[in-house]
Amino acid sequence: MTAFEITDPCQEPWERMKPRAEGRYCERCERTVIDLSRMTRREAERRVRAATEDRICVQLALDPLDRPVFRPEPKRAPHWAGGL
Repeated sequence: MTAFEITDPCQEPWERMKPRAEGRYCERCERTVIDLSRMTRREAERRVRAATEDRICVQLALDPLDRPVFRPEPKRAPHWAGGL
């Protein structure tokens, strides 16, 4: 399991950024901030690993215990339910 750590948090308010497909656009740093909370943990890990830039900007929601919040993984039907 990958640990998600924001080493240099941006002080730009998320609400002021312009919505984009993957998150929001930050005019201050001129890049799209990716909202990892809209992804499952697996999708977020894959997206971060696939980043080709030397730096990636992300939004990461935290629960009351400061743990990252992700979209739940989709439920899979039991293998025996495939023919129903």
